[in-house]
Amino acid sequence: MRILIAVPTYEYIHPDTALSILKMGMVSFQHFDFSVHVHSHSLIHEARNAIVKKCLDEKYDYLFFLDSDVIFQDTLLLYLLQLNKEIIGGLYFRKRHPFDPLITKFDGKEYQPMYEYPKNSTFEVDSIAMGCTLIKREVLEKMKDPHFWYEILPSGQHLGEDTYFCRKATELGYKIWCSSYTPVYHIGRQLV
Repeated sequence: MRILIAVPTYEYIHPDTALSILKMGMVSFQHFDFSVHVHSHSLIHEARNAIVKKCLDEKYDYLFFLDSDVIFQDTLLLYLLQLNKEIIGGLYFRKRHPFDPLITKFDGKEYQPMYEYPKNSTFEVDSIAMGCTLIKREVLEKMKDPHFWYEILPSGQHLGEDTYFCRKATELGYKIWCSSYTPVYHIGRQLV
């Protein structure tokens, strides 16, 4: 099994994120083959699309997106792999007020933050932020380009590139999963 651990970034990786990736690699290297790729671009959706292309071209089995400002336990990737979901991410929160969970449910008109969710559990969501998300190759193969883009709903709600991806995946019949079991922290002025 081959995994592409990828960090799309505008400029840099926070040192604590780099340390988390290093620790995760030390735990994971004996279980599977992986490489770490950092892609800098001023447009995050373009960075994510370039990473998807690399994943597909180089025949990786999984793509593990990490944002450049998250920290996590060294066993996170092993845990997410064991859950065997096509798309699954770790729960984390906005790094600025309001500190909403970066998971949503679609109410038929708009995507709403899920303030109520099962603790220490794996559960289905309608969208999840890509900052700590594992995706099986088959999802990327079945989805037409672009995998990441922006969208405005008829209600006027602006969707980011991660919700756009989740909408396309759901339209293809995939479920989006979140794990609240393993903590992921978003680095801002304070950890949330």
